[in-house]
Amino acid sequence: MASPPAPTSEHTDKPIRYIIYPVDAFKLDSISALLASFPNANVVEHVSVSGWGMMYWEAQLTSDQLQEVKSHQQVEEVEDPSTDADYNPDH
Repeated sequence: MASPPAPTSEHTDKPIRYIIYPVDAFKLDSISALLASFPNANVVEHVSVSGWGMMYWEAQLTSDQLQEVKSHQQVEEVEDPSTDADYNPDH
């Protein structure tokens, strides 16, 4: 009897919620398109009500998607809020 196939990263790489901060709150076309291209990322935009542009995004990313986002020229920083119990991106 043959062994079942080993799981692939696609099936074992559970998305994790990350906070993504842009370099420039107004130059966002490329990173917005990238985030929109990720299926099931559940991207949430947090836009300033005071006219400061995009403050940050929340998105559920796989490890491959995370690496792509981290290396994007329009991304300043990516944080994993699950590693900090007191984390609040608005402060």
